[in-house]
Amino acid sequence: METMEQALPGPDHWESVSSKMDPTEEQVSQLALGFEVYSRKRSAIIAELEQMVQQVHLMVWPQAGKEAAAAAAAATVAQVAAAAAPTPADLQQLPAPSFSSNCSSGTAANADGSSGSSELMAAAAGSSSSGGNESLARQQSLQSLLVNLEASEQLLQLLKDVDQRVQMLMTIECNLTFSWINTMDMRRMAIAVVQSYPFMVMPIPLCELAAQQHVLMQEEAAAATAAKKGAAAKRQQSAD
Repeated sequence: METMEQALPGPDHWESVSSKMDPTEEQVSQLALGFEVYSRKRSAIIAELEQMVQQVHLMVWPQAGKEAAAAAAAATVAQVAAAAAPTPADLQQLPAPSFSSNCSSGTAANADGSSGSSELMAAAAGSSSSGGNESLARQQSLQSLLVNLEASEQLLQLLKDVDQRVQMLMTIECNLTFSWINTMDMRRMAIAVVQSYPFMVMPIPLCELAAQQHVLMQEEAAAATAAKKGAAAKRQQSAD
């Protein structure tokens, strides 16, 4: 925020922010649930996207083969997913998406208002950097595909499905962001803003930390319950 240049927080930055916020057990539980839902839905959407992009790749460039298409699809989808619905690990790499990037500023959207899936479609169609002969062959393959009305309709439907999944990724990112906002009280949100400086608040890593804290809380509760049962059993034996 001071230099207006891209930079990344240190590895312990969000841990420090979270500890200063000191969320309640109820808030931790709600954030943990939100992050679990976010992670589960994100994985499912990405799996669908990879299959769709692989199909597009094979339709446009069948000579590449299934293995090459699968690898290209995985790499392309990973890039788009990192922008549309990033993981905490994605936020530790430049360029890091800003707070609520997809919900407010629309960094994943293009100037024409598209969802950002046009880059994914272009890469899936093999329009990324390649040799001259290979690029020409791909263009010829695409042209022959478009001549076939049925095949071109299938391709168009696939691209629409891809765009829909990208929109879904952006939606779940917004949902997690708003879940964090709605869960935090004003005082803790103010602490998050101040302690995050000079970086923008990023709910995703804070929700991940809450999920980790929730696991520890459950383990501690289970250990305490086991200890109580053990003590009660000993007292019972002594009484007998």
